[in-house]
Amino acid sequence: MFNLKQQPMTSTKKLGSLFMAISLGFAFTACNSPAPAESEETATTEEVAPEPVKEEEPSTKVTKTVDIHEDITPEHAEAILDGYLKIKDALVESHGEDAQVAATEFLALLDHESDAMVADLRGDVQSIADSADKHTQRNHFHTLSHNMYVFAKSTGAGKGRLHVHHCPMAMNHEGGHWISDNTEVVNPYFGEHMLNCGKLEESL
Repeated sequence: MFNLKQQPMTSTKKLGSLFMAISLGFAFTACNSPAPAESEETATTEEVAPEPVKEEEPSTKVTKTVDIHEDITPEHAEAILDGYLKIKDALVESHGEDAQVAATEFLALLDHESDAMVADLRGDVQSIADSADKHTQRNHFHTLSHNMYVFAKSTGAGKGRLHVHHCPMAMNHEGGHWISDNTEVVNPYFGEHMLNCGKLEESL
């Protein structure tokens, strides 16, 4: 028959039971403790307002347009153009003396002008007036035509009625231009020898 009398608990068993109780208590406390809140790092970006655009103040500076031929009246510019056309017509006819007379009359329109472009015209007109030789005259007529073209474009002389012609055979096949108030090609570089040599290139 078994002995049912309760045996006294040894000291070792008592310590083991105490240790188990304490461990369970810590476990219970840890499970029921609220989890620590996660720290959230909040990035703060400072918004920088854009700088206002500074409006430029309107300029009060006045720019004056200067006409390089402001001392030449439209009537005078037309007279200068007509002087050139008279020389051209004389050379078309191969009349050296008539070209010389036309150039002498032309000089009277240029003598008292200080304009730089008029000075360029004056040099060639003077050379034509100084010679009755049509070959010499035609050499100077070549540069005179170039300067007259620039003069007409800048002053507006003859606008709407002038035409620029070109002959590839003139000036020893280097080519030469001239200005006419007619679309028909009549060549002042060769006259009757090659009267219609050339073509219309531009109308002013």
